[in-house]
Amino acid sequence: MMHRRDPVVITGAAMVTALGHSAEETWEGLVAGKRGICSIGSFDAQGFACKVAAQVPGLDLGNLSFQPKWARIADLHSYMLMRCSGEAFNQADLGLSAVASEDVGFFVGMGTVDYKLEDLLPAVLASRTGTDVIDMRMFFSKGYQEIYPLFTLSMLNNISLCLAAIALNVRGENAVFSPHADSGAQAITEAIHTLVEDRAKAALAGGVSEKIGAMSLARGHLTEVLNIKDDQVPCRPFAVDRAGTALGEGCAILCLELRTRADQRGAKYTTAITGYGHAFGSDPAGYGPTTEAVVEAMKKSLDVAQLRPAEIDVVIAHGDGTPVGDEIETEAIARVFGASLGKILVYSSKAALGHLLPAAPAVDAVLSMYILSQRIIPPVLPRNPAIDKLPFRIVGGAALACEARRVMVNCRSCEGQTASLVLENAAEMES
Repeated sequence: MMHRRDPVVITGAAMVTALGHSAEETWEGLVAGKRGICSIGSFDAQGFACKVAAQVPGLDLGNLSFQPKWARIADLHSYMLMRCSGEAFNQADLGLSAVASEDVGFFVGMGTVDYKLEDLLPAVLASRTGTDVIDMRMFFSKGYQEIYPLFTLSMLNNISLCLAAIALNVRGENAVFSPHADSGAQAITEAIHTLVEDRAKAALAGGVSEKIGAMSLARGHLTEVLNIKDDQVPCRPFAVDRAGTALGEGCAILCLELRTRADQRGAKYTTAITGYGHAFGSDPAGYGPTTEAVVEAMKKSLDVAQLRPAEIDVVIAHGDGTPVGDEIETEAIARVFGASLGKILVYSSKAALGHLLPAAPAVDAVLSMYILSQRIIPPVLPRNPAIDKLPFRIVGGAALACEARRVMVNCRSCEGQTASLVLENAAEMES
């Protein structure tokens, strides 16, 4: 278990979202009240009830160590992961330090990877008996030979981690977790365990979203989390008129090290991750985990951080704008913080960035760094939600100045897993 005298600190951080290709761009956009959710432009979404998402605009691949032969097994999620992991790696000066490649771990939460239709099209065309009739016997006798031999590799989500690790020459312990928001928190927690148990000297950890396409949008509809009623303001966390969420694309990667090791090599940092908690409990009548599971994860993270609820200043909620999900989280926050609930400020990034699935907690962790260093919280919405119905204060309307020292980040899956992280201003912790 971590010790407060030698916590895990963040020595590098990078982020890509619909609001920018860097953490700074995203932060500035959020503070200004910008929203990345708009009409889907990468494919024709007219057949879907929800036609909006927060998509990452043209990502420049020029500065990536990307070999052309990888293009057939990579996609947007690969490019985002490679960009963010490389930026966090360089920001932490790992390539110039005494940290051996075998001592750098790599842990990522990643969503479902869908196949590309163009990879199957040659086989389909070779199996036609007419203009629009496919002969399956022809497909299995010769048509299938037109499929790219490494086609199945493109659907393995750990392939992207391998590509990024090869580019950075990272050879330490590694793992991929999938496919919901809790998997990003699990990746960070696993990295912490690896550092504390001295199985790595440094670790890259975070999450990357799915690429938004027809199949990912269909999954969102099947889980019934998407707002199919309002394309104008699709995600309204904790608002009385909330009706669901919108998907988003993005990635965030942190470079983590024990503070003593970071100090030994002169690495810079401002933020420590001092607590983590995970729990499971599926709500049979609603969406996601039970209130008890959310409470348990939050309490576990406080126990690991050795903090009391009253010592938390800001909660970055999962807050996806689903009616049942926000209701459960509201009750859980009220139960955990009790008498100190009045001082808690609650924020959610999903109204602006969309639901980033495995990338969500990692993105919120980077935003926590900015909240703790800049002493400001971005607005949840460009207008105030119905805060009079909540037992805590939502940051609405405009950015709010605050004296935050500690932030809790919540995330969950739609199947019952839930997780919480605690981040602190490293300079204000006891040495």
